[in-house]
Amino acid sequence: MKTAIMIAITIAIMQFVGCAGQVREIMNACIPPSVSSNISTFDGTKEVHMRPQFVELGIGSSRIKFALFKNSKMEKEEIVLTASVKGVKSLEALLFNVDGAITTFPSLDTFPEIDFGQTDWSSNRFIITKDFLNKIIEAKLVKVKVSLGNEYVEGVFTKSLYGNSLMINYEKFLELIETI
Repeated sequence: MKTAIMIAITIAIMQFVGCAGQVREIMNACIPPSVSSNISTFDGTKEVHMRPQFVELGIGSSRIKFALFKNSKMEKEEIVLTASVKGVKSLEALLFNVDGAITTFPSLDTFPEIDFGQTDWSSNRFIITKDFLNKIIEAKLVKVKVSLGNEYVEGVFTKSLYGNSLMINYEKFLELIETI
């Protein structure tokens, strides 16, 4: 906690005195990469991961996170998308509205994985395709709805929203999975 506060103070001071160009290097040194690859020492399976990223509804409304996974043993077009929502919930389906075209993905999991921490998060896995991920990247507007049975959670992301970090990480993910 103290380290995070010190980093924030250092960055604020650097921006104030005109060292903003160095902020990116500091952040890259302190924050692990969002997209990474790995080769299993057990059986040589190649893997690509994208750490959970927030899908934003608006400032301060981060209630949905997406993570991506692919390995060399999966079907060529398949990608596992893990959706997480705040609270102890059962994620039944994941719906995307990509520039007006609605696509529904059923959950692979019967029961959610629940992370009991400071704030509870429930996660389920869904299979999407590389083609669908490309559609998301190229879209002007993507709306997301996570069906939780009797309720739902929604989010929106666009290329211009919040510095485009989610879209940039999707692009990095697609680049890396071409190598496995």
